[in-house]
Amino acid sequence: MSAAEQPPLEASEIHAGYGSLNVLHGTTLRLDDKQCLAVLGPNGVGKTTLMKTIAGVLPIRAGSLTFHGRDVTAAPSPERLLHIGWVAEGRLLFADLSVLDNLRLSARAAHREDEFEEQLEACVALMPILGQRLSSPAGSLSGGQQQMIAIARALVRKPEVLMLDEPSIGLAPRVLDDIRVALAELRRRGMAIIIAEQNTGWLAGLIDHAVVMQHGRVLLEGPGDLLDDREALRAVYLGG
Repeated sequence: MSAAEQPPLEASEIHAGYGSLNVLHGTTLRLDDKQCLAVLGPNGVGKTTLMKTIAGVLPIRAGSLTFHGRDVTAAPSPERLLHIGWVAEGRLLFADLSVLDNLRLSARAAHREDEFEEQLEACVALMPILGQRLSSPAGSLSGGQQQMIAIARALVRKPEVLMLDEPSIGLAPRVLDDIRVALAELRRRGMAIIIAEQNTGWLAGLIDHAVVMQHGRVLLEGPGDLLDDREALRAVYLGG
């Protein structure tokens, strides 16, 4: 199987954590080409730890990680983030810099300066409100607009995978609808997407596959309509 035929991202038996605390206990997942994958579960099950480990912010203690079949288990975070557009929980924007400068710095870090104007235009077409606020300090925008900046900051890097950690936190339903529309368009264009979420309500119809985590492991997995199995999800979310 050629590299192009390999899944964009595959994590196998991942163990990771903080200091002496192990949070992930053999987590395995696979993101297929052009797929939108949800990683679900309540707070504290290891979703953010998994996202940070894939991004290289936390080291992999055991297990392996591959991009298109290429082993990147030992690769440093900057190398991994040439392939992954990571929208971290909390957004992590440079609040005092303009929206434009936040995006330009991200493109520069990924060595995409020559393609920046083209990618910027594509982001503004996807999320038009950004075009009206490019000169504004990022910290002056609403929470929903800041989340759009964080998504655009990932996209200007031309990633192979877009990875979002708890993107719905603090957002009004109307704003979340706008973000859902943008993600659905990216999915339609063939972007491979991972969304780590505890709020499942807005994901219906967007995702192709879902895994449900509990205690640092994948407890359930299945196609996107797993979201319709309310009894199974309730058992996980309530610790049953």
